[in-house]
Amino acid sequence: MDKNIAAIEKKLRSLADEEYAVFLRGLLPTVAPESVIGVRMPELRQLGKELSPDETTAILSGLPHRYHEEYLLH
Repeated sequence: MDKNIAAIEKKLRSLADEEYAVFLRGLLPTVAPESVIGVRMPELRQLGKELSPDETTAILSGLPHRYHEEYLLH
């Protein structure tokens, strides 16, 4: 796994909200439940602004993504 993708995953996990993840999984029945971390949109937007150029390149070129939130960052 790319070190930048691993760093992004670590950041996403630090922002996770388990209650929100349960709620979001209910809204996304076609998405695998284990692929939803549960990061709220304001935190995702802020993280997107804070990504380094290398992390941005990694998220844009790292398809397929493992987590739903990575697709949202993409």
